[in-house]
Parts: sequence; structure tokens; C-alpha cells
Amino acid sequence: MRPRAAGSPLGHAMLTPLSWNIGFAIGDPEIDAQHRHLIVLINEIIVAVRHKALEKPPETLRAFRTAAVEHFRTENSLLQELRSIAPRGAEGRALSRRLSNALAEAKVDAHIARHEALLRELDGFHALPPHSLCMRLKEWFVGHAIEHDSRLRAVFQAM
Repeated sequence: MRPRAAGSPLGHAMLTPLSWNIGFAIGDPEIDAQHRHLIVLINEIIVAVRHKALEKPPETLRAFRTAAVEHFRTENSLLQELRSIAPRGAEGRALSRRLSNALAEAKVDAHIARHEALLRELDGFHALPPHSLCMRLKEWFVGHAIEHDSRLRAVFQAM
């Protein structure tokens, strides 16, 4: 199947900016801000493709990858820090139990390992045609935020 032109309904959908959705938030201000920044970068690529400023997407894609690496470092560090919290008294044990259960449910080790796979996937995007790049970036981000990071919401609610 051939990709559709930008004027087609599918082409238009690929070039529709990604809007912030509360489902992308997990409850940690730093991670939520990083999610918002990744959306800004995706939208910069979409605008550049819409305006046929095709020199801009590769530059912004590099910035996007850098931001994704930093985002994953932040998540990994925070998750590892949360796993190491020691209980303090009765209240601490209850917090620790809730947090431990939430971390187990979030499948932290698998989550951290998934970050490397997501970066490898992202590295393949540079070869995509511009319209496909826009669509894949949106799918990549939404998949990460909704399918993976949404599990972390319970971790932050347990704190």
C-alpha cells in the first residue's frame, strides 16, 4: 500500500499536531514536564513538514532523541530511588508496602529495559519519509506514555 499524499485524510491526520492529554501525566512534575517537551518537539517536526522546511526535521529529531534519553534517565533514576526507600516506623512500613506493590505492578525492571528498545526504534526513524516520520513519532510517544508510563501513575499515587 502506498503512503497517501498530505492532502488526503490520512496525510492530514499524520500532520495534525499532538495535543497534551491528561493521560500522558503520571503525577511527577519533572517527568510530566519532559512529556510536554517531547510533544513540543514532535509538533515542531510536524510544522516543519507541513511547511516543507525539510531541513528542520532531522535537526529536531536529534533534539527529540536527546530529550528522550534525558527523560529515560530521569525515569530510571527515579524508579531505582523509589525501590530503595526503606520503611520508617508503622507509617513507613505501610507506605513501603503500597509503594512496593505499585512498583511490582509497574514492572519496573521491564519498564527500564523497554527504554533501550524505544531508543533503538527511534534511531530507525531518521530514514522515514517526512509524513511517516510524523505519524511514527506520535505513535512512539503515545505508546510510551499511555502503554508504559501510565503504569507509573500508581507508583506516584502510593507515595
